[in-house]
Amino acid sequence: MAGTVRPFYALVRDPKSPDGRIRSQEPEKNKYLIRYKDHLNRWRSEIFEGKRSSAENRLQQIQVVVGEILAKERPAPEAERRLVDAFDEYCNWLKGDGKKDSTIIRYQYSFSAFIKNGLRSSQVRDITVRDINNFRSKRESEVSKESLYIDLRHLRAFFNWCKRMRYLLESPMVNERFESQDKPIRFLTEDELVRLYQVLESDLEMKDLVKFYICTGARAAELLPPRFTWSNVYEDKIRLLTKRDKVRHVGLTQEMIEILESRKELLAPFPYKYPAVYRRIVMKAYKDAGIKGANIHSLRKTAGSRLVQKGVDIYRVSAFLGHSSVRVTEKHYAELLPSNYENLAEIIESGLPDTQKQYQFVPNQ
Repeated sequence: MAGTVRPFYALVRDPKSPDGRIRSQEPEKNKYLIRYKDHLNRWRSEIFEGKRSSAENRLQQIQVVVGEILAKERPAPEAERRLVDAFDEYCNWLKGDGKKDSTIIRYQYSFSAFIKNGLRSSQVRDITVRDINNFRSKRESEVSKESLYIDLRHLRAFFNWCKRMRYLLESPMVNERFESQDKPIRFLTEDELVRLYQVLESDLEMKDLVKFYICTGARAAELLPPRFTWSNVYEDKIRLLTKRDKVRHVGLTQEMIEILESRKELLAPFPYKYPAVYRRIVMKAYKDAGIKGANIHSLRKTAGSRLVQKGVDIYRVSAFLGHSSVRVTEKHYAELLPSNYENLAEIIESGLPDTQKQYQFVPNQ
C-alpha cells in the first residue's frame, strides 16, 4: 500500500515579499510528513512529531486502518460522524488555528441557524444540496442578504473542513458562489448613542468600555486581555496591539484617565472575555436601546465616521485607526463627505474664467 515518510519543511516568511511564504531550507527537528492513500485512493498527508521510527509506525497503523476499511471490516470515517460533534471539533480546530473568539461565535450563530432549519439527518454524510437550499430559502425571510451570505460562507468553510477530515466525500456547497458585497458602513447615530448611554446607566462597566471603544477606535479584542493589560497604559496615552502585531498609540482624555483610575484595583483595565462583552453590549444594551444591525465593531466605525464628519483629514483618520493604507479609510468613509467634494469644486471654480460671459475668440495670427 502506497505511503511515504519524509522530513517536514515549514513555510517561512519570504524576505523578498512581506506577505509571501517560502519553504525553509532546513527540515524541522523531529517532525515528519506522512503521505498515504486513503480508502478512496486519494493522497492524504499528516504531520507527525517524534522520532522517524515512530512516524513509520504511524504510517503502518494508517495503512492497516485503510486496509480494514477496504475489506469492510471497519466503517469509513464519512459514515459515522454526527453533525454537531463535527462542528464542535471544527470550533476547536478554529481556536487552535488562532481564530478570535468573536469569529468563532459568529460561526456558531450560523451553524445554530442551520441546525434549527429542520434537517432530515443528524449525520454529516447525509447533508445534501437540498438541505442548503432549504436553509437559504427560509433564512432569506429572516435576515438581510449580507447576513445570509455570511451564514453561507461559514457553512461552506465548515463543510470544506469536513471533506478534508474525510467526514464526507463531497461538500454539499461545492458549487456555491457568492457575490462581492459592498455594504455601507454601520456606525451609531447621535440619537442611537444617546439611547445607548441611557441604557448603559444600569451597566457602568460596559458603559466605560463603550466609551473607550469609541474614543480609541479599537477593535473588539484590542481592549481586552491578553492584548490589553495595565502594561499598555501610560500617563497620557495607551498602547494598542492591532492586526499583524502592529502597535498604535492613542491619547487619553481626562474622562478616560478618570475611568482608568477608578479601575486600577482590577487585574486589567477591562478584565472581560469577548463572549460576555458581546452579550452585554450587543445582545442586551443594543436591543434595549432599539439599535439594529450593529455589532461591537460598529463602535470603531462610529469613531472613524465622527472624525470624518467633523472635517478631520482622511490621512489623519487613517493613521488614528491604524489602517494598512489610506485606501482602506477612503473605501469606508469617503461617502460621508459629499459636501466636502462640492466645497473643493467651488474652490477650484473660483479661479476659473466666468463661463457665463461671452468671450470673443481671436485666432492666432
